[in-house]
Amino acid sequence: MAKHRLQTQPSRGATAARGALAAGAVTIGSLAAPAAIAAAAPAPGPHTQELSAQQIAKKKIKHVKDVKAVKRVVKKRKPLAERAVITPRAVTVTAGSVQARAVQAALSRLGAPYSYGAAGPNAFDCSGLVQWSMKQAGIRVPRDSWGQLGGGRPVALNELQPGDIIIYNGGSHAALYIGGGKVVQSMTYGVPVKVTPLDAMRVYAARRY
Repeated sequence: MAKHRLQTQPSRGATAARGALAAGAVTIGSLAAPAAIAAAAPAPGPHTQELSAQQIAKKKIKHVKDVKAVKRVVKKRKPLAERAVITPRAVTVTAGSVQARAVQAALSRLGAPYSYGAAGPNAFDCSGLVQWSMKQAGIRVPRDSWGQLGGGRPVALNELQPGDIIIYNGGSHAALYIGGGKVVQSMTYGVPVKVTPLDAMRVYAARRY
């Protein structure tokens, strides 16, 4: 019975602490501070998830990693202006000229597959596309890129006009200049005919026919 009375009878310290809380004279001490914190904390509801400090830290770390991953993806993406495909409407040439017809012919083949030795109209290699496009405008040019380099007349890069032939790789690759610092070309297997920047590769020479 004595043991039971010790468990149920409140201690003098606890009684004094409750009296101080009721009177509003709560001070920071070994008894009053824990009681005030417990009174301020909301009781957890039936659907409330109580997280430990370690769990909260893990969630913050995961959030930071997610944000960094998104930033890496965004950083790798190129600006829309660089990814946009140039269409024939964006090309400026003198309407009705032979140069305009050659450029329009080349642009009409955008998306056609590369095939070595092919000169159109459904597949092309680099010089094949140039020759076919010029032929549609009534201009005769040699079949291969070396021949195209050897013909016509030299043109300085600051004087390029749509319809000029651009030679790369010392003479082994050809493309057709369409204006605006762009060329249309058939590059290699797996890459269809497309528009690219003039300086995507180092220009070796330019020829005008």
